[in-house]
Amino acid sequence: VVQWVENGGAMLIAVDDGPPARGVRGLTARLGVQVSDGIVVDVGHSEPRAPERLVFSRENGLIGEHTIVDGGDDRPALNRVVSVGGPALSGPADAVVLLRLGPSAVAVSRLGVSPTSGTPVPGLARALAFTRGRGRVVVVADTSLLTGLADADGQPYGLGAAGTQTDRFLRGVMRWLARVDG
Repeated sequence: VVQWVENGGAMLIAVDDGPPARGVRGLTARLGVQVSDGIVVDVGHSEPRAPERLVFSRENGLIGEHTIVDGGDDRPALNRVVSVGGPALSGPADAVVLLRLGPSAVAVSRLGVSPTSGTPVPGLARALAFTRGRGRVVVVADTSLLTGLADADGQPYGLGAAGTQTDRFLRGVMRWLARVDG
């Protein structure tokens, strides 16, 4: 798979916390991406009363600079993406952080654990993009960024969340991987 990417392939890797994240760590490590243990919460950059619903916006400075999030001639830049649960990522030196974890972000063993007991992960990523050889890779640490789900109260999150541009984020990822933007 790594050789295929290096020869010009494009890959989107989506990981979550727990066993799914552990299962993909061999591949991500071969690509130079480390996946943290735990679930990231951030009381300083989250939706009210939901520290696991991380808010990435231009206003809070947590959206990076890359064609995926900056838009283009026919698309405006992204202004707000909300990510739910999942680990933190660190990538190779040339990786661009698309969604950066804020200064109060910590990884906890499970939801409901006090953020004060977590491991600080500021500056790490929830999503990153990079080239490898002639190929392109995007890694996101939250599968809800690629799906439409609802919580126990029936409130949508991920692609269906009101007031977010998660759908445009995903389209930007696909455009970049497909080399539509150069």
